[in-house]
Order: sequence, then C-alpha cells, then structure tokens
Amino acid sequence: MKKLRALWQRLCGLLHAGRGDCDFAAELESHVAMHVEDGMRVGLSAEEARRQALIKLGGVEQTQQAYRERATLVWLENLVRDVRYALRTLVRQRSVTAVAAVSIGLGIGANATIFSMVSRFVLRPAPVGDPATLLSLQIIPDRESCCNKFSWPLYQDVRKDARSFSSVAAYYDLLPGSIGGYGEPERVWGQATTTNFFDTLELPMVLGRSFTSDDDSKQVIVLGEGLWRRRFGSDTTIIGRSILLSGRTFTVVGIAPATFHSIEQILNAQFWVPLDTATQLIPNLPPKDARDYHWLAAVARMRPDVTRTQVDAEMNTLAARFGQSFPATDKGERFVVERAGGLPTRNRSVVLIFLGALLLVVLLLLAIAGANVANLLFAQAASRQRDMAVRLALGATRFRLQRQMLMESTLMAACGGVVGVLLSLWATRGLSTLRLPAPVPLDLHVGVDWRVLV
Repeated sequence: MKKLRALWQRLCGLLHAGRGDCDFAAELESHVAMHVEDGMRVGLSAEEARRQALIKLGGVEQTQQAYRERATLVWLENLVRDVRYALRTLVRQRSVTAVAAVSIGLGIGANATIFSMVSRFVLRPAPVGDPATLLSLQIIPDRESCCNKFSWPLYQDVRKDARSFSSVAAYYDLLPGSIGGYGEPERVWGQATTTNFFDTLELPMVLGRSFTSDDDSKQVIVLGEGLWRRRFGSDTTIIGRSILLSGRTFTVVGIAPATFHSIEQILNAQFWVPLDTATQLIPNLPPKDARDYHWLAAVARMRPDVTRTQVDAEMNTLAARFGQSFPATDKGERFVVERAGGLPTRNRSVVLIFLGALLLVVLLLLAIAGANVANLLFAQAASRQRDMAVRLALGATRFRLQRQMLMESTLMAACGGVVGVLLSLWATRGLSTLRLPAPVPLDLHVGVDWRVLV
C-alpha cells in the first residue's frame, strides 16, 4: 500500500512538475541567499560568498535534478521528454519524415491487403458451426487428375453407408431466380439443398427455422440476410409469408446469417430452396436416378470420435465397393475428403498461383521500402554527426543518444503504420465494391485482417 501511495505521489509530482520546480527553485534560492549572508559576515566578498554557498549545496541544477528524481517518475519523465524532442525533430525534417512514412505505409498497406485476401479466401474457415469437422466430399474419376461432384444415387449411397459421418448433405450450388412481388423484379442467385443442409452445417437462423424433413417437396425458402434487408426492409413479420420466385409462390421459413453466403466463400448465394423444388426453377436438371450425372456438391459432418485417417480409410473402402457394384459408372473412382469452405478444388491451383505471385510482389515491395528508409536514415545520421558530437561533449551518454534515435525511428514507423492502415482500408473497400464481369455471383468482400496488420 505504501508503494502504491508513493507511486501515486510521484505521478502527481510529474503532472505538476512545473509548479513544483518553481516552488523548489524559490526555496533553494532563499537557502543560497542565507549562506551568502553568512559568508559576507565573515568577510567574504559577495561573489566568493555565493560561490562557496553553491559549493556547499552541490550546485543549483544538480540539486534541482536530485529533487526532481525523488519527487517524480524519472523514467516516465525522460520518455515524455524523448517523445517531445523526437516529434520536434520529425516536424523539422518534414520531407524526410514524409518520404519514410509513405514508403513504410506502401509496404504495410500492400502486404496487409494481400494477406487479408489470402486469409479471406484461403485460410479462413467456413462461417458454420465447428468448421474443423465439416468436410467437403468429391470424387476423382478413373484416369483423371481432378475432381467431380456427386450424382444423386452416389450421394444416397454415401449417406446410407458411411459410418464416419453424423450427417451428409448435398446441394446444387448455382440456381438462378427472379424475386418479385415487392417492387421491380430482381435477378438473384441461390442454391437448392437437401433438407438436412443447415442441420449438417450447424448453422442457426437469424429468424425462423431451417428446413425439416417434411419440406422435401414443399415450396419453402430460406432468405439470406442481405437479400432480406435490401429487398424486404428487414421485415420481421416475413416468416410464414409468401413471395414470388421466378413466378412461383414460396413460403419464407427462415433468414440465414449475414456471414453465410455459401460453403464456397467466394460464391454469393442469396436464397436456398429444397432440392426437390429446384426443377420448378430449372426444368432441365439431371434426373435423380441417373448415376452418370455428377451435379451435386456434398458435405459431411465428421463424428467427434472419428479421425481423418479413419474417414479416408472408410471412403477408400466405399469407393472400391461402389466400383464393384456399379462398374459402368463408378469403377476406378476415388473419393477426395477436404476441409469445407476453401477454394473450389478445380480452380484452386490457378488461384493459389495468382495469390502466391501477389504475395511475392508485395513482400519485395516491403523489402524495397525498408531498404529505402534505411538508406534515408543513414544519410540523415551522417548529417547529424556534429550535433551528436556536441551533445556527447556536453555530457550526454551514448545510451541516451541511442534511446533518442530509437524513439525517432519508432515514431517514424508509427507514422508509416498509420499510412499503411489508411491505404489498406481504402484498398479493401475498393476490392469489396469491385464487380467482375463473371457469369456467376461472386462475394469479393474483403475486410482488413487486423491480426495481419498488427
């Protein structure tokens, strides 16, 4: 308690250092005057008496400094003094500060933006419940190098026979539609899913409910929160009401969270309907009993007591069994099990090469910016040799000078960091508003990843 009280008193002394210094200086001067009078009484001249008085007291400046160190937090006072001096130095050298801040800001802003893109599209898990146990299922046909989707019979077989999964769901990833009935019709894109889709994802609804097993052939719809807010004005009474979708009447049963647009996070689905009703929106969908039509994406929720090694072993066993049972369509096929929510497997290599090239470019930019700032500071240090020599001659220690230079560099880096934050915010906002001429709806929203920025 005493230590806290003493710390508080020192902090108060630091905050009122000017007034305390004036009071102590006046008291010290009165002591000097008394000693001068004593010296003059014994026959000393005024100058000699004052010199002897200052020697006896140890010097005015030295005594004031000792008093200040006892009454305040010296390290904090020195820090504040160093910050003030560094700020004055940076303001005095505006051109050097501006060039360094812009160079550092460009390096930081570019890297934060690109790494935020990588985090958004590659590293970040899907916005679902427990993304670590949600897996994407695909097949690789015989003598092919990449992946294919499921047919309806294959999905049914995996759902029935796989014991490593607590639930297996399927969906048709791009379903066009036209929302009507509330103003002008609007072109939207959605997905057709099995009724256990949202339960498999463990995704709660903002309003209403997800699909149930009784909704297989019902014309019900789950709206994305963005479409609900934009098109229906966040009307909370919309649950249970009917809307027009491509001229068909669908009953709204739920509102999906704003963070969820699709398991493939680059897609921007705005509604979901049961798979059996998808033929009303796209009449030319493949027949369900056709095993050679691969048109469904599949996801599965792994059981808590199962490992990925066990999942892979079981899927290999199932692939061999299906190949024997259906040699015309399934022979030689093998399953690919991956974490759900990443980049589409077929286009992943191209996207990763592109993002990898961008990462290399911005890292080189950061290295060049650092080298330019280092050369700038070396040139500045050469011009300040005389100043440093004078300060050393006046009694400054090397540690004090090094601390001052480090404070200037820290403040300069902080200025560059502020510029980098502003550039990253501007760049990510520009990317979020970008509309690529793609035939499918894309969600390009990118926010600044503060972990990367820090």
